[in-house]
Amino acid sequence: MSRVLRWFRNALIGLVALVAATSLVIYVVSERALRRHYLATPTDLSASREASSVAEGLHLVQTRGCTGCHGSNLQGKMFIDQPLMARVASPNLTRAVAEYSDKQLAHIIRRGVRPDGQSVVIMPSGSYSQLTDHDVRNILAYLRSAPSVEGQRRKRHIGPVARILFVIGRFKPAAVEAREADALASSYPKPGQPHWKTIQPFHR
Repeated sequence: MSRVLRWFRNALIGLVALVAATSLVIYVVSERALRRHYLATPTDLSASREASSVAEGLHLVQTRGCTGCHGSNLQGKMFIDQPLMARVASPNLTRAVAEYSDKQLAHIIRRGVRPDGQSVVIMPSGSYSQLTDHDVRNILAYLRSAPSVEGQRRKRHIGPVARILFVIGRFKPAAVEAREADALASSYPKPGQPHWKTIQPFHR
């Protein structure tokens, strides 16, 4: 075998090894992020029992994007179907709510954390983290009242492109987005506080 062919073979072997090693690192790091546990105490909330709360909960579900991901009847649907990116189906909420208590559902919605401590992946908990207890109770009221329908089963497969985005921080678990939203909200002036720091007068 000529020197050029040997060099080409060794370069090819090295490239394959580099790609394999990089892929393994990406998988391990992204899997660690996906399987991370978040310690938090769920707020003790329960669904409202009033008819007006169900109506208000329906309004919140429709205007906050819940039906966009879970379907108009909360039946669930496949909303990402790109194998290289991800294959994700939102669950049928009319059936899934029976698996959780009100406190657990509220924690998933507002904190993005399931009862086992792991984060849900694709859910805008960063937008829901500042929902008031009143709003969450009304959302729960509607979810509990929605009639059970046939629908999509939960499905989640994270593809290589999405894993890379998780590693570089472009995709984040819902629990991380909720925490970042909390940090941003806490940086805003509270009611009664000045919006600007006091400016010291300039003396020549």
